[in-house]
Amino acid sequence: MRRLRFRAQQKEEDVSTGDGAIILMPGVGRTLGLPDRGATVTLKVTGDDSGSRLAIVESAPAPGAPGLAMHRHHRSDEALYVLDGTVTVRVGDQAVEAPPGAFVFIPRGTAHMFRNPGPEPARVLVIFVPAGVERFLLETAGVYAAPGKQPDPATLHEIQMKHDTELVRDHPRRAPGS
Repeated sequence: MRRLRFRAQQKEEDVSTGDGAIILMPGVGRTLGLPDRGATVTLKVTGDDSGSRLAIVESAPAPGAPGLAMHRHHRSDEALYVLDGTVTVRVGDQAVEAPPGAFVFIPRGTAHMFRNPGPEPARVLVIFVPAGVERFLLETAGVYAAPGKQPDPATLHEIQMKHDTELVRDHPRRAPGS
C-alpha cells in the first residue's frame, strides 16, 4: 500500500491510502528567493514527491522585476496558470498580457519567459512535465543565499545546463531538432 503524504502547516504527516496521492494545504511548500529575477517561488510538488512525473511551483514575480531571461527547456514542457495580477508572457516572438485565469502551454524546446510588469503583485502556478527544472530553482536560490559575494556567472551557467535551462539570446520559436 502506498503512503499519502499530507502536508499541512509546513509539517509532514503520513496518511494511508492506496493511490499515492498528494494533498497540499494552503501555505505549504518550500519558499525560495531568486533575487536574480526578482521573484519568490514556493515549491509545491517536486520530482521527489511525484516520482519525477511533474513539478509544481508557485511563482510570485515582484512588480517591475526583470524575470528570468528568455530560456528554453529541452526535456520538460512548461505550463503557466495566472492566479493573481497580470504577467507579461513571451513565447518565441509573441508577447501577451496574461490576466488571472490565463493559461499558457510551452512545449519543450520553445524559448519563453514571463515577468510582472507591475505595479500590482502577481502569482503564477508553473507546472513542469516531467519534473527536474525545479532543481534549477532550488540550486540557484542556494547559490544566491550563500553569504559573501555575488555568484560566479560560470557557476550559474553550470546550474542552468545541469537542470535543463538554456538561456537564449537569439531565440527562434523552437530549437533545431525539437
